[in-house]
This record gives sequence, C-alpha cells and structure tokens, in this order.
Amino acid sequence: DWLLQQKKENVWEKEFAAFDKKDSLAGKRANVILFTGSSSVRMWRSIQRDLNNDDILNRGFGGSTYADLDRDIERIVFRYNPTKVFIYSGDNDLNGNKSPEEVFTEFRTLYGKIKRRLPSTKIYIISTKPSISRERLIPKYKVFNQYLKDFLKHESNAAYIDIFTPMMDAEGRPKQDLFLGDNLHLNKKGYALWTDIIK
Repeated sequence: DWLLQQKKENVWEKEFAAFDKKDSLAGKRANVILFTGSSSVRMWRSIQRDLNNDDILNRGFGGSTYADLDRDIERIVFRYNPTKVFIYSGDNDLNGNKSPEEVFTEFRTLYGKIKRRLPSTKIYIISTKPSISRERLIPKYKVFNQYLKDFLKHESNAAYIDIFTPMMDAEGRPKQDLFLGDNLHLNKKGYALWTDIIK
C-alpha cells in the first residue's frame, strides 16, 4: 500500500509542480474561485472563458479521489483561500471498488476540514457524472449522489450541483453525444452542458 501511495504521489507531483509554477508567475490572487477534483475538472481547459470569469483557478488533478484531495488539501485548497470552491470527485472513488458509504465518509472528512478552516467560503459539490464506459456503476453513483444531496440541503454556504440528471437520456442511459472517444471524459458539448448548469 505504501509503495502504491508513493507512485500516486509521484504521478501528481508533476501536476502540483506545474501549479506551483503558475502560482509563482501569477502572484497572489484575491477573490479566487477554485475548481478542483479529478480529470473532468483537469481537462476543462476553457473553464475561465466558458464561465466568463478570470478569477477561476483550475486545480483539478487527473485520477484523484476525495481521499487524495483530503491528503493534499493544504496545497490544493487552503493555500488559495478561495471565496468559492467547486469540487468534482466520486467517480474514480466508486470505480475503485469503494462503496457509496465509504466515499461519502471520505467526502464528509474533506468537507468538514474546509468548513472549519474556511467558514465563509462557499462550497459547491458537483454530483458524480454518468458515463458510457462506467455505466455499470450508475446504481452506485445514484446512491452516492443522493447522500450528497440530502446532506448539503441542510448546510449553509454550500450547494449540490446536479450534473447527473441532465446527462442522462430518456431511456435512463448516459447521453452518447457528451463524451470523447474514451466514453468517459467530456467533449465540448459535455462541458457546454456543465457550463449552463453551473452558471
């Protein structure tokens, strides 16, 4: 387990180093709107333009989970002191054979740390998305998303963003035209849908 963890950290160290370089060039920012999470965020390269906001920082790192974000929270979240933070995760977590209950517990740990350290920061949790390549996991995604929704409706300065429902077709399957060739990651149309929902 330790060796696997080291490999993971080494993989992301390149991404984290790239963040460090961007931060050093940009200098200190005020009013940061932070987007983080796994590859669906990392690959959203047009996010500032799409959401029409130069205060947005994209700090997604591919293949990550809630537990990974929790472990690196100082470097990925707290250093920016964001006014708003949008988090997309859960997809890789559930694909890694964890139960919705286990992932929800890890989400609660992360969420609690952010609330305690940044009590005035608005937290937006983006639901786990459906995808063609992981269609078998949709029942688990539904359970997990319901946990998120039920929890967040009682929280102040926090909101649940449902991208799952609009990405499903009338037959209850992921819409075919929202994905790249890997049937997992979003294409331009997929991100356009996310943009409309988040706005």
